[in-house]
Amino acid sequence: PAPNVSLSDGKNSGAVIQGTALVLSCSVLVHNAVNTDFTVNITWSSDPIGALNGQRATVSETKGSGQQYGSSATIRPVNTSDSANFTCTASILPNEISSVIASNESKHTVDIAVQKLTKPVVANDTISSVAGQSFSVDCNFSVTPNLVGSLTAHWLNSSDSLVSENSKLSFPRLLMSHGGDYMCVVTISILKLNLSLTGTAKTTIIVQIPAPSVVIERVGDPFNGSVFTLSCIVTVSQSVDTNISISTQWGLPVADKQPETISNVTKRVAELVGHHNLTFNPLRSRDSGQYECNATISPGHGDTVAQNTAVKHYHLTVQKLPPPKVLIAISSTAGLGTEECLGLVLETASDSIVCQAGVIANLFNNPNISLWRDGILLHSNSALNLNYTLPHNESLVGEYNCSVCISIPESGIEDYCSNDTLATSHKKPEPVVALITSTHNDSRLTMNWSHSSDYYSVVRYIVNVRQYVADGPGKVMIQTVRGYPRELSGGQLSHTVGDLKPEVPYDVELVAGNGVGCGKTKRSDLTFTREGAPKIAPGDVEVEWLPNDTAMNVSFTRLTIVEANSIHINYFIRYSSSPLVKRDVDNKTVKMNDGSTTVIGGLDPYLDYHVVVDATNSHGTKSSSPYLLHAGQLNRVNICNELVTYNTRVKYNCVCVSVLR
Repeated sequence: PAPNVSLSDGKNSGAVIQGTALVLSCSVLVHNAVNTDFTVNITWSSDPIGALNGQRATVSETKGSGQQYGSSATIRPVNTSDSANFTCTASILPNEISSVIASNESKHTVDIAVQKLTKPVVANDTISSVAGQSFSVDCNFSVTPNLVGSLTAHWLNSSDSLVSENSKLSFPRLLMSHGGDYMCVVTISILKLNLSLTGTAKTTIIVQIPAPSVVIERVGDPFNGSVFTLSCIVTVSQSVDTNISISTQWGLPVADKQPETISNVTKRVAELVGHHNLTFNPLRSRDSGQYECNATISPGHGDTVAQNTAVKHYHLTVQKLPPPKVLIAISSTAGLGTEECLGLVLETASDSIVCQAGVIANLFNNPNISLWRDGILLHSNSALNLNYTLPHNESLVGEYNCSVCISIPESGIEDYCSNDTLATSHKKPEPVVALITSTHNDSRLTMNWSHSSDYYSVVRYIVNVRQYVADGPGKVMIQTVRGYPRELSGGQLSHTVGDLKPEVPYDVELVAGNGVGCGKTKRSDLTFTREGAPKIAPGDVEVEWLPNDTAMNVSFTRLTIVEANSIHINYFIRYSSSPLVKRDVDNKTVKMNDGSTTVIGGLDPYLDYHVVVDATNSHGTKSSSPYLLHAGQLNRVNICNELVTYNTRVKYNCVCVSVLR
């Protein structure tokens, strides 16, 4: 019996698409009545001839056993030129030659029409996303399944530049500049058929601008009468990398209040893009209320960027203006004059009364400041401070009153005043109260001093150190020690001088000074670095009888401080009717407390007297040379007359002489 042959291409519709694999399956079923050994051969043919002869066609051998056999013919890939009638022929032959068993065959034919392959179908799309977020989109396309070839996809931007090499377009962080049209390109390539088909479609990415950050900050404190500003600050996201337009609008609770400025600006990314100031000039109590700043960011151009809006509220409560504060004080400006103090030329200051108004910042009107002294108006102006300067060296003596008044009629404020008073006697410092000097050794001297109750006004001390030296007999010259005079700070109440000479008297001059000038000079007592015995004896000793011849007048020259070589020195007059060799019991002594002349009475006019002047201190004595005073009644005597008078019974031969003794 002829075998049962069936031929199939595996498709229910029978449609074959170019570029796919055409697989023809031939199934052979041997009749079960065949009970001898046999062989099944399956052959393939096409009309027109040649469809199965190319390199793309393959035919399998017959395979099977028992009653089931089969073969396949494949064209991979199939082309439109492969359209044909394909026939599968199955022959059954006995394995042994027999005259009673004949072979038989059967065939099956199918008509295959290969349809032309169409290009990929890519869908258009529009996608919206907010800038700053991650973004990705897949190319939406469809192609014929089971193609024998390659399929590729990529993305181009509006400038035909490659932005993705596969079917996914992604941005880790979406920027506003990423908005626009993108082209998805899908290509089918079948090399064996030398066939390439491309499909494209546009996807539009619309980037929405991120909502702006809106902050309302105040400039100043909301006091009634102040210049107060609410600043609406708009900041855009870092993802905004294209030109944008920022517009802001204030919502106002007060009908007669309008914004001072409206910002409608174009800025680049990451900048502070909006300062929309609402200024109250001045602020009033009725301005309290709820304020609203509405900010809108719009794209500079194009349809692929969407605008965004943000709103911020601020509740304003107007506070009562605090009363002004008043500060009144003395101010000194150095260098405006000079004054000589102990030989030093010093800068003096010009003193002034400073009156300052402590008011809130951004006050609409400056306050009015008035300065009075002892009830008399000195000066007034409209400012935050007043500086009244006195003429140089004029004392600031009196009671000063500073008055600060605020008037802002626009805010309902009239003559809102405060005042302060300062009583002062700012003048040159008083003299130093006490000045004490002491020596540490042969070369150093220390001075200490104190001051009166206005010590606070002293800003400096001028100190001068002087030494006393001999300038000939009985003469003293005063010299300034090297390095002096010098200036000391006002807080210093002691000073030490070094490198001085021993057995030299010194004194110190001290003057207190301030910005007005210098006070009176205070001079210390003389002091020695080291004392010694008098350097010389008293000189110019003169002695003479007084007219009654019972008293004598003694005069001498006292020693200078340099010659005395001591602060404390005493003078003694010693006299005797015998030569004065040393001070003994026969000597009479008179102490000279003051002066250099004295009268000594109770003398015998018929005796000669020896007189010595002693200069004595705790370290020794220097004595003058003895002065001989002859008897007072023997100044002029006529010897002859005396002899005649007192010796009448004797006769002398003599020469009459007058003797001056």
